[in-house]
Amino acid sequence: MGLALTHAPGAVAWSRSASALWRRSLGVTYVLGGAEVVALEGTAAAAWELLAAPTTTDVLTGSLAELYGEARATIAPEVAGLLERLAVEGLVTRSGLDSAPAAEELRTVTHDGSVDAVDPVAGLAGWGLPGCALRPPDPEVAGWPALLASIRRERLTGLAVAAHLAGQLALDADGVADLRAAHGDAMVTCLRLERRLLETVDLLEGAGVEPIVIKGPSVAHRHCADPSERPFGDIDLLIPDTQLDAAYAVLAAAGHRRRFPEPRPGFDRRFGKGAAFVATDGLELDIHRTFASGPFGMTVDARDAHAAPAHFELAGRRLRALAGAPDVVSLAMHAALGTRLPRLLNLRDVVQAAATTDADAVVALATRWRVDGPVALALRHAIERFSLATDAPLLAWASRHEMSAMQQRALRAYIDPDRGFARQALAALPALPTTRDRAAYVRALLLPDRSYVTPRDASRGRRWLRIVRTASRARR
Repeated sequence: MGLALTHAPGAVAWSRSASALWRRSLGVTYVLGGAEVVALEGTAAAAWELLAAPTTTDVLTGSLAELYGEARATIAPEVAGLLERLAVEGLVTRSGLDSAPAAEELRTVTHDGSVDAVDPVAGLAGWGLPGCALRPPDPEVAGWPALLASIRRERLTGLAVAAHLAGQLALDADGVADLRAAHGDAMVTCLRLERRLLETVDLLEGAGVEPIVIKGPSVAHRHCADPSERPFGDIDLLIPDTQLDAAYAVLAAAGHRRRFPEPRPGFDRRFGKGAAFVATDGLELDIHRTFASGPFGMTVDARDAHAAPAHFELAGRRLRALAGAPDVVSLAMHAALGTRLPRLLNLRDVVQAAATTDADAVVALATRWRVDGPVALALRHAIERFSLATDAPLLAWASRHEMSAMQQRALRAYIDPDRGFARQALAALPALPTTRDRAAYVRALLLPDRSYVTPRDASRGRRWLRIVRTASRARR
């Protein structure tokens, strides 16, 4: 849809508020206003698109009347009521208009896939990636209920909506309704999380803490043509180790509850991955010192990530994000070390970020951080699951990379069936740089504070027994 608009100079115009948080779905636009999410459908959703540029009430009414084949007099009261409602919620603003901009043109994606994926949902997850020739699945062949369940599980509702709108995912009316509901749930969650993100960044920066947004929101706003394509389920912030204690204090004062205490004071700042916090409304916020627990987290020098951050805009705010090689390496670590079988959406994140990043810089950083093995593994997973061509330099490197024996042993703590925090903690010991560090680390694990032991093991005796059993299994 691209409608040419003309305005009288000096007219009063409406436009979206710069601070509005919103997401698209199938025929529905979700906008977070006040305490509630507003669902805009039909003419209201179309009006929101037209409000991307300053637009007078008269021109907005005329454009919608033309678009829907309605008389201006019929649609005018609806437009006036919508603008009033959005203004009350603080979602639109009024200003003088001196120029004649054009309305935003809706983007459509075309993709001539020619290969059916062995895993139907992988065909959707890889759709549109550079070097990927997979086509989105046929819901009738794959079975729509099972396909929808996989789409929900893999958080691919945004890509499913984009593929459907591009004519690449054929759905009947019931399928459209199912996908609209699934994606609507995901988008409402994203909006609430983004508001919490902005509130949290304000709190932290007010205390002198400099957070970097990583993973979900950063990927959605920096690597996707439309952030609605990339749902997420929590907020992740990377904090300098020297600012961790201040960040924890700010979050506790704001009512956030830490899931588990640190083993001993100062452990997180020196050895830990970070901490997970839960707000009073149940939303989760993860604070990171590094990008993984266990041995691969110990070798990362996060100062490289903080040295030259990138930025992205969210609701009129400028937020820090990871730039270039640190972004790709962190996403690859998350994909390879987060679960035994990487989530498809996480693999897509890696490929998207890598497509615009210098391959030599990624390899150099991964090698310096001693995480080249996990990074190559994540890329090889992506090559296999998305049937990617390996002519891109970074994919070519990953396809021929050989993981060292030391990294292979460390990796087992993340991917073996008996993987877990205890095994990763033991595997991290050789990665520590000095004898003093190793002694402090062992002391914290063997003699942690009672507040740390009780929720997990009830007593230190039971904890020591579990550690012995974990060490025994790790040596097999």
